[in-house]
Amino acid sequence: MNSIDKLKKHLSKNYQLKLKNDDGTEDIFEIKPLNMAEQTMAYEIYKNMKKQGLDENSTEVSPEFISGFFDLFKCVLNRSFEGVSEEDLENFITTNFEQLMLSLENLMPSNKSNVDLINKRKEQIENAKRNK
Repeated sequence: MNSIDKLKKHLSKNYQLKLKNDDGTEDIFEIKPLNMAEQTMAYEIYKNMKKQGLDENSTEVSPEFISGFFDLFKCVLNRSFEGVSEEDLENFITTNFEQLMLSLENLMPSNKSNVDLINKRKEQIENAKRNK
């Protein structure tokens, strides 16, 4: 097995978002995991929420956060469904926003401990910059 094949074995898998239709059937959408830029977007949203005393379980969030998550989903879904029109993409996100929010953790890279470590390291770097 060559190095490229080995590398591919250790990539995060797509997430299968399952949405029920009115007739009881399901549609399954393969959504790519967050890339580093999208992880950074999510981190910034959560960091700003935390500053306001909110967390991912908060029921009252400001339009700023909703807009941030909307933009995040727009990036992820645009990569996952190449060629979809912006109007269809925005309508899909609006219609399925709650399901997408519930799926957000599943879109993070599969090694959650690495994500936690990255976030902790980012905080340490930011703190070090502020203390200089």
